[in-house]
Amino acid sequence: MWLRSQVEQVDVLDIDISGSNRSLLTGHISQVTVGASSAVYQGLHLSQVYLSASGIHINIGQILKGKPLQLLKPFPIHCQVCLLTHDFNTSLQSPLLTNAIVEFLVSLIQSQNTQNPLLSFPSDINRWKNLQIAFSAPHQLTLTAEILSTSGELIPFAFHTELYLDSPQDLLFTSSCLQFPQQQQHWDFDRITINLGTDVYIQQLNITPEQLQIKGEIRVNP
Repeated sequence: MWLRSQVEQVDVLDIDISGSNRSLLTGHISQVTVGASSAVYQGLHLSQVYLSASGIHINIGQILKGKPLQLLKPFPIHCQVCLLTHDFNTSLQSPLLTNAIVEFLVSLIQSQNTQNPLLSFPSDINRWKNLQIAFSAPHQLTLTAEILSTSGELIPFAFHTELYLDSPQDLLFTSSCLQFPQQQQHWDFDRITINLGTDVYIQQLNITPEQLQIKGEIRVNP
């Protein structure tokens, strides 16, 4: 019931909890696996999700006294996530994903402002319209959108890149190009990395024209 309350929509949700009665009564859950399809979480449309976690310790004694659930120790979650192209584009309506993309692009352009002082890139998410992404050849993607200028004009732009894993904690963008077709301007970037933090460990990142697949591990902290 709690998991269902966290998602806006889910077609299939399978949960399996493993552990003896003795361990469960002491607040130790040996393993939990969750499988879901067509799930919507905070506006993110996830085509297929498989999660597996072990070594979960919770404050079962306090829960029985009406206290909120709390984690007592960190634990890893092994994840396999698949997003079809349609689901990814639908997810671009979510502020959670759009804010992250806009923040990345704004910081990228701001790093070039000394070379391109006339380039203006709004950080206000409400000035970004019609965000779309297209996966093409393996590891290649194109992000397109329209930016609402201060004069009210919609200015189209496109960001072309190849996306790889540089390390389990780092995403690598190569052969990147930012284009403003109407202004006949473009800027090339050889190598861009984004660190995902020490709590993330990505094992596989696959992009095809049909979907994005991620396999890895996330550490959950109390």
